[in-house]
Amino acid sequence: MHKLPRFLQAVFFLTLTIVLLRLPELKQAPSKEISKPAAVAIPVQSAKNFDRVLVAKASWYGVPFHGRQTANGERYNMYGLSAAHKSLPFGTKVTVTNLKNGKQVTVPINDRGPYIAGRAIDLSFGAASALDMLHDGVANVQLAIKLPARRVTNGRLARSRMTR
Repeated sequence: MHKLPRFLQAVFFLTLTIVLLRLPELKQAPSKEISKPAAVAIPVQSAKNFDRVLVAKASWYGVPFHGRQTANGERYNMYGLSAAHKSLPFGTKVTVTNLKNGKQVTVPINDRGPYIAGRAIDLSFGAASALDMLHDGVANVQLAIKLPARRVTNGRLARSRMTR
């Protein structure tokens, strides 16, 4: 029979001891009561000032991208307030509210992303810090979107590159 090294034996027995000590907790029937996140009052009337309001997941990005060029040509400043979205026009102002704590920040869209399924917006480190979501990494947020004003050129509305 193959003998395990002493270190692995110690780890195995320590893990086994922890599991056995927690066995009474694990045997308890799960509570049928589902914990709900704390309700945060978000003023509904504020939605009238925006083009679209939706609830989505937000994440943040920082150090590896700091100083690099964003999709609209600016340099990314992780300490500033900015965001990335897959399709909103550059310059769109988005008011992001963390649904866990009610904290709010307004950011311009200046980059493209996020590239992970299920996430709607990537916030700069500074914006994520203002929302107190750095530790969580991903948060449920309300996005209140204010599209940039359309320019009139030669009597016609100018279309952004995103709509062509």
